[in-house]
Amino acid sequence: EIWPHLADADAGKAYQAIAQLQRRPKETLALLRKHLQPAAKIDGKIMAGRLRDLASGNFAVRQQASLALELAGDQAMPEVKQALKSPASLEVKRRLETLIERLDRPLDEPSQRRAYRCLILLERIGTSEARQLLRELSEGAPTAWLTMEAKQSLK
Repeated sequence: EIWPHLADADAGKAYQAIAQLQRRPKETLALLRKHLQPAAKIDGKIMAGRLRDLASGNFAVRQQASLALELAGDQAMPEVKQALKSPASLEVKRRLETLIERLDRPLDEPSQRRAYRCLILLERIGTSEARQLLRELSEGAPTAWLTMEAKQSLK
């Protein structure tokens, strides 16, 4: 029942949840292991295809490509910025700019807020098991936000 509070926009509720979970490290680590996974690596060919699909004549294909790139998150950022240098059309340019705006604010997304707070929780627990989970998370996709933050947490 505490899990949803970690994603809450109300930081006070979230930090109360962190404090409650921190008091029960063994159960909390089991919960975090169940829900946190290293960021999956995304194939560059798939990413390139999604970028091409932004210029499709089919609206549904363009929408699906935008959604897929947004779900790829920060892993898509380098390719999206590169594509913005020479967009195929004004609509593609608009979609790319919108994507960059959304990707530049990862903590606006509840699942990202929760993941960030889970990293804080792992740091606070500080046991060898917590550090092991941080190490596993740090081995995800190199450009993924979660991977980079887990590496910082280990430091």
